[in-house]
Amino acid sequence: MVHEVKKEYIIAVKNLKARALTRLECYEEALQLFTDNQISINVQVQLNPLDFTIRILSNSYESLCHYYLGDEGKAVELARSTVDQLHHMPYSSFYHFAKEVLMEVTN
Repeated sequence: MVHEVKKEYIIAVKNLKARALTRLECYEEALQLFTDNQISINVQVQLNPLDFTIRILSNSYESLCHYYLGDEGKAVELARSTVDQLHHMPYSSFYHFAKEVLMEVTN
């Protein structure tokens, strides 16, 4: 149990690093971290809306990586999925960021 929790924390930290690398335009390195450290959401665990949103928002960052590395199809798929999952939070900054990413990768 302790090992599993530790593993989840390590994945979360690496995911945050990947987000930062995306903002620094280090898309290849960020995408590798996203690929190697996928955040999973256990449907049997009830997450509060903020925890859920923070986990889902990683897909928007990963979408940007795919877009700038030339995989527009995957970028649109991830961005659209993120917006679809966050549509119930239309007034949050997280939702607005996801929408901005979707607009960026579809233009």
